[in-house]
Amino acid sequence: MKTNFLIPALAFVSAIGMSFTTATQQDSMNDYIQRNGQWEQIQEVTCENGSEQCQVILDGEGPFTVYDEENNLNSAKPGSGTPIILP
Repeated sequence: MKTNFLIPALAFVSAIGMSFTTATQQDSMNDYIQRNGQWEQIQEVTCENGSEQCQVILDGEGPFTVYDEENNLNSAKPGSGTPIILP
């Protein structure tokens, strides 16, 4: 009789515990730049391979370093160092 209660109770507790877990997922559809001290979301930029940082020119301003994550200065995308002009 105890097993008839124990197994469903453990399943219920496990389900509740797992509902609080979330996987961190990178925002792969957007990149970010820091403009005038503020983070700005831009479209995903495909950078060339290289040892420099990926940079963009946006609305005639820049160049700005491209980051994969907002609020993370360590997430700069690698690139050729040649700025990509965005409309």
